[in-house]
Amino acid sequence: MALFHNDESKVIPAKRDQAGYDGTILLKEGGSLRTSIKNYGMSVHETRFEQQATDIEVYIKQLIVEIDCPPLHIVIDSPVKYPDQKNWNKLKDNLGNIFERKAGFTYLANRKDESKGFEEGNTNLDWTVILHPFEQNIDQYHPAFKSYTLIISGLYHKNEHENLFSKIDDACVNLTKHALMKV
Repeated sequence: MALFHNDESKVIPAKRDQAGYDGTILLKEGGSLRTSIKNYGMSVHETRFEQQATDIEVYIKQLIVEIDCPPLHIVIDSPVKYPDQKNWNKLKDNLGNIFERKAGFTYLANRKDESKGFEEGNTNLDWTVILHPFEQNIDQYHPAFKSYTLIISGLYHKNEHENLFSKIDDACVNLTKHALMKV
């Protein structure tokens, strides 16, 4: 709310027990805006993704030490869908081989119809994995520790946007319900 308190507007915080909004912005021209601040936190799906990604990072740290990898950039992406447990297991099952081969770019996919090959139209892409050594001089890094950067990304869960919009809708209804009250 402090961002709105300036030469053009004044902020009046709501009472501690005020329902529906958190403050009123009084505009220099005479208008006012009721403002509701929301912090929705992480969804169940986002929390699950972060926990799985953390587990993968722990495993990658082990691989980097066991294989004695040079300083490395690692990018892992689930570009087609939100990864389920089967996808995370597939990633973990294949990472050892990917790191051992020092594969620069790897696709992890499956076939829609297992009786056919990986021809066009019969492939579901699960993960892309990119390993790229640091471009800097390796002597710049402490020899007793393994240096790496790691990015793990994926699509949001199919219900994520609906969850957010329903929370915003609920907040709007609540704000509207209490906005008709006098300041």
